[in-house]
Amino acid sequence: MMRAAQEHVAAVESHRADVLGGLSSLAEQRRRVETDVSAMVQVARTGRHSWAAIGQALGVTGEAARVRYGRIHRARSVGGNAARTRRSAGREPDAP
Repeated sequence: MMRAAQEHVAAVESHRADVLGGLSSLAEQRRRVETDVSAMVQVARTGRHSWAAIGQALGVTGEAARVRYGRIHRARSVGGNAARTRRSAGREPDAP
């Protein structure tokens, strides 16, 4: 009886390690996919696709896409594009 209990405990511990290894692997895949999605959103915005269209492609609202990826896109924008976007959206006053 003691041996059966020990084998059961060993099997449970092995299963836990497998589950945690699987979670770790999935988390790494998610990081890679998120990096790719962020890059594609940047390409889409550079190509002047609307947040609504991007959101639809991602299965979320345009607002959700903008909130999630807008800051990343603005940070990567070159030159005055980010400032111009904020001004046109009413979030930053025009320079004198």
